[in-house]
Amino acid sequence: GTSIEYKSNPPHSGPHYAVTAHAGAYDKAPEDGYLIHSLEHGAVILWYKEDMPKSDVGILKKIFDKMSGKTIMTPRKEMNIPVALTSWERILKLEKIEERKILDFYEANHNRGPENAPI
Repeated sequence: GTSIEYKSNPPHSGPHYAVTAHAGAYDKAPEDGYLIHSLEHGAVILWYKEDMPKSDVGILKKIFDKMSGKTIMTPRKEMNIPVALTSWERILKLEKIEERKILDFYEANHNRGPENAPI
């Protein structure tokens, strides 16, 4: 429950809690400290702006379902862009939903965190 400030929005690395967030799609975002720990274990997170239209969230969910393993999809209230992906120390910000870029980021960065551990 400790407040942590990160250098990027959404965060891609830094201090974190002792427990990870589990893989899957969330309707309500877990605290950053859990998500960052998941990144350290090799997760890729697909973030979207919390007020994104439900139809666009549905499109993202279909793309997310093409990814497997250590993947998380979550809304983010503080986002200043519609969509972003993070892995440990890497970030991709998108002004619109671009399936190919999302899947390419996933392929290049999935399971590449400094700790090879489950989430």
